[in-house]
Amino acid sequence: MSILKNFKIRCKRVVGPVIGACILGYFAYHAVHGQRGLFALMALEKKVITANIEAKKIKETLKTWENRVALLHPSKIDPDMLEERVREMLNFGHINDVVFIIQDKNWNS
Repeated sequence: MSILKNFKIRCKRVVGPVIGACILGYFAYHAVHGQRGLFALMALEKKVITANIEAKKIKETLKTWENRVALLHPSKIDPDMLEERVREMLNFGHINDVVFIIQDKNWNS
């Protein structure tokens, strides 16, 4: 009987720490691999960096277009910009312009 009592006492002493270790392991695993864990944080930081790069590109494009629109404003129109737009929209050219006609290889005439 003393062997059985000794076994029960040892089991009672071990059960608490084992359960505590399992709970600690559960929370430690989810702190690293969980939906809001370290790996999710790193993935989110990569998305933020990518979004910031994209935002910078969009801001640069916006500044370019704002500058072009400002050059076309009637109060301070740029003659070169006006000439460029006229040539593009009306399909006109200057007498001294050199025009290259490139035919598509797939186009049969």
